[in-house]
Amino acid sequence: MDMILSEAIRIAKLAGTKIKELRETKQYSESVKDGYELVTTADLVSNDVIKAEINKIFSNHEILSEEDNGIKNQSLNQPTWIIDPIDPPVLK
Repeated sequence: MDMILSEAIRIAKLAGTKIKELRETKQYSESVKDGYELVTTADLVSNDVIKAEINKIFSNHEILSEEDNGIKNQSLNQPTWIIDPIDPPVLK
């Protein structure tokens, strides 16, 4: 469990660094998902970073993510990560 916690912290920091970089360089855009929910490219990029890192280290773990389209039938027989990337504040 210590290894999973350690990797979760590392992955969160990696995604946070990417979000911060996108925010500081204003290299993200906004759109609306499902007709009402704000989503930014920072959400999508951080989601991809998190999933890639989990899959690289824990290939047998399941992933449920807010940013993935559709609902996957999860077996929950394996450890399951729940991902909900945080939007950077919108600066106008």
